[in-house]
Amino acid sequence: MTAAVGVVIACLVTFYLFIDFDRDGLSNLKELLTGTGVFNPDTDGDELWDGQEVNTYGTNPLAADSDGDGLEDGIEVNGSWHLLEIKQKDGVSGDPSLYWTLEHGVWIDGELERQESWQGNSWRWPYDYENILVDNGILFFTSDPLSADTDKDGLSDSLEYEIGTNPVSQDTDNDGFQDAAELDIYKTLPFFFDTDGDLLSDREEKEQYLTDPLDWDCDKDHLSDGIEVKGCDANGDGIIDVDFPELGANPFVRDIFVEIDWMPGARTLGSYAKGKLIEVFASHGMTLHFDQGEFGGGSETEESVDRLYDNRVGPMNDFFDFKEKYFSPLRRGVFFWCLITSGATYVERTEVSGFNYGDGFTLSGKLATDAILGSAFMHEIGHGLGLDSSLFDGIDSKKYPFDVYTSVMNYNAPLFTEGEFFDYSEGAPFNDWAHLNFKYINGRLK
Repeated sequence: MTAAVGVVIACLVTFYLFIDFDRDGLSNLKELLTGTGVFNPDTDGDELWDGQEVNTYGTNPLAADSDGDGLEDGIEVNGSWHLLEIKQKDGVSGDPSLYWTLEHGVWIDGELERQESWQGNSWRWPYDYENILVDNGILFFTSDPLSADTDKDGLSDSLEYEIGTNPVSQDTDNDGFQDAAELDIYKTLPFFFDTDGDLLSDREEKEQYLTDPLDWDCDKDHLSDGIEVKGCDANGDGIIDVDFPELGANPFVRDIFVEIDWMPGARTLGSYAKGKLIEVFASHGMTLHFDQGEFGGGSETEESVDRLYDNRVGPMNDFFDFKEKYFSPLRRGVFFWCLITSGATYVERTEVSGFNYGDGFTLSGKLATDAILGSAFMHEIGHGLGLDSSLFDGIDSKKYPFDVYTSVMNYNAPLFTEGEFFDYSEGAPFNDWAHLNFKYINGRLK
């Protein structure tokens, strides 16, 4: 072999060794030394070029998952999009915990790789769910391909990608609890600042207010725990519209708030009736709160009608006209509303009568005593708390003598014969107190 041929061969060998055939950032010599493919820019198929793995990230170009955490290096370096959405179910009524479904989608390189969902009553989101999601539910995650647990929170990067937490933050939702503690100890959702949607952070509930971060309404009065301890911002402008703490709300005691407006010339509830009503509800673990002008809600109306109907064509001549004008939208859904008329109600009695419309009711008591008006009030608020004839045929009827069904809901009760009585039945044949519910008060559930 001539010297010239040797030079040519040497040049060819040099060219072969130091050129980068697959343009992955590693010379052929480097590829031979590391064991990667000379003609394959991504030997391990993890979507990182061999040169990137060796020169930039320090990962293993022969292993798709260098740290063995279940995620390919390319996913950890390039990241993935996570979309967390809460959707309201259609046609579902009753327990608010059944209203919502959480859906979690993982997007890699623009492709939906995985979608999971949680449904039913495992978690509860009663309302305003768009304010609970971190970054409106769209998250972008990267992690360290050389660490199985990048943020050292006890959850592997792979698990964090799967459940939607941030592998580079020990507290994804910034609620003060580490992700691992939320999953293992508190059973809260680590990507929700407020798991149960009651407008209190999970940590506030556990450490400050001692409420349950998995139950939006600890006392089951349909006022969320957050509303009861911080007040109600009904229109979302950042200003408290109803200061429930100032009004005496308690997240551990069922509270009933009633605004009372009255027509000119009508009797209002006196101290005797209010005292009796507060006493009997308190004896059953409930607090009845009146606003008959004491807290800026109740007032005398400008209009007065001889007979108030439930729905009638024309201005200011039926219940709904008065409700629209005098019952503030800021209180609807958290207060009951009572209108005391100066004439007759729908049932056309003037001595004492009433009519219920769910979260509102009327009383006609111009000629009634304070005690009788108070008894009638208890009858109508009973309807507002779910007591009706569909539950028991003794309600709003004379089927049972009063000594058999001893309840203000019985038409044989003393209030219907010009007497007074303040109580619901607590035993056979029907237990009124055990059947009270707050279905017409929905907090701010939309």
